[in-house]
Formats: sequence, structure tokens, C-alpha cells
Amino acid sequence: MGIFVDYPSNPFANITNVPTTILIADTNPLQINGLIVCNRVGQPIRFNLKKIRTQTSPVEIFYVNELPIGPYETVDVVAKIGLQIFLEYSTTPNPLISDSLICFTNGYTQICDCEISYTRLNDLPLA
Repeated sequence: MGIFVDYPSNPFANITNVPTTILIADTNPLQINGLIVCNRVGQPIRFNLKKIRTQTSPVEIFYVNELPIGPYETVDVVAKIGLQIFLEYSTTPNPLISDSLICFTNGYTQICDCEISYTRLNDLPLA
């Protein structure tokens, strides 16, 4: 018996300096396949991507800290940086783990759209 997978995607518009949660692993482990970011303004922006692991105390991991994206440029962040991003979760009480992926820009006037594609692994949670 193999592992069954789904390949969903989620689009997000008007991302600014306010951290936006774009994906949460709360039912299945997830593998990020692509994160397309489109700069919507006429000046460069600085894009940030971090993972937060919620367990006994939240842990923040920066994958991308201030990636420059040119005016009206579209970039696949995962391909450009060569990232391997996995979001995991565990249902056991010690520790209970749920990862989430958050993105934001460096300023209120820096606006981007993004679309994340991922693989949802329909297997058992981590022990």
C-alpha cells in the first residue's frame, strides 16, 4: 500500500508588511512545491518567508529574509533559493506539533501577490 497525495494550491492577494499565514499543517504533513511571488508595485520589494513550529513554545525559522524582487517581477521563491520546505504535525500530546508558513514584505507600500502549491501527504502523523 502506498502513500496517497493531493496537489492543491492557495492564492493570496495584497500581501504587505503584516505577516500572513499562507499554509498550516494541521491534518497532514505537507511538502511545498512552489511559491510564486508577484511584485505589484513599481519599485523593488523585500520578501520574507518563515516557518513557525507550534509546540511547547513557538519556534520561528526564517527560510527567506528580505529576498529582493524587482518591480512587477514574478519569482518562484522555492526554485530560486533551492528550498526544501516540509511542514509537519504530530497528534501525540508530548510534543503536539503544528507547523505553519508565513510571508510578508518589508513595508506597507510593498505589495505582492503569491500562490503556494504543495503536496498533501495522506499518511499517518508523526509519532
